[in-house]
Amino acid sequence: MTLAVLASGRGSNLAALLDAFPGDVRLVISDKPDAAALDRAREAGITAAHVPFPKGGRATFEAQVQALLDTHGVTLVLLAGFMRLLSADFTGRWRGRILNIHPSLLPAFPGLHAQQQALDAGAAWSGCTVHFVDAGMDTGDIILQKRVPVLRSDTADTLAARILTAEHEAYPQAVRLVRAGLAFPRPTPDDLRAEFGDQAPPHASVRQVRAARLLQQWGRPEAVPAVLAGAPHPVAALALATDDLRLAWTTDAPLNERHATWADRAPLRARAQALHLAEEFDAAVHVTAHEWERTTL
Repeated sequence: MTLAVLASGRGSNLAALLDAFPGDVRLVISDKPDAAALDRAREAGITAAHVPFPKGGRATFEAQVQALLDTHGVTLVLLAGFMRLLSADFTGRWRGRILNIHPSLLPAFPGLHAQQQALDAGAAWSGCTVHFVDAGMDTGDIILQKRVPVLRSDTADTLAARILTAEHEAYPQAVRLVRAGLAFPRPTPDDLRAEFGDQAPPHASVRQVRAARLLQQWGRPEAVPAVLAGAPHPVAALALATDDLRLAWTTDAPLNERHATWADRAPLRARAQALHLAEEFDAAVHVTAHEWERTTL
């Protein structure tokens, strides 16, 4: 994937993305001419573009941004401290290919000053959320969250600094999930029919769709209707459990419990072997195995 980053500020998350995906970020755009993110991009040899966002000029801004994205062959857009709402037309065009990171555990504390919102609410935990972008304010489908504690001594600045560390871990991980086809917006009925045929149910979760795709990769399409409908089927149940395992590092369980889930995978592999799917199971969990070493929160 070719990446573009839209930023309005200092570009701290941009730096984390550049480290994680060297050579893949081809374009950085800011609505602020003096944004430090533009300087970071230039220092890295990446095209840096200032596109003004005049009052009442969202359509003009989006047209100019779209032209730049097309010129650079961008396939995934990442908002990093970009402080503007984008239209339904623009976000619809980029559905499933535009992400944002927000410094709270959405849906709690959307919008500006999320850290102060958390403090004012007396929250014991806060964190960050990477989500797909729609036309709302921090309302898109959630990809990944990281939790951090809120301390009694915290100010908005100290909490923001703790959350920022989590952001630098979460954003690259979320991008890798999207690249691997493991993160995508909740499918619409049209999406389901297009992928699974006219007999597909009108509603299915992202988890069910991931499991259905596993079944197709495993050469077991007969179990796809069961997994999409939530019906009992041993191979469908294995696909769901395999999907849960390969994404166990993303849950909000304590980190030691997540590691225990991964360490105790032998019984699940035995189930796969009994169904003559051991090699397929190994390949599925291998896709995200490297994330265990990168997960500290």
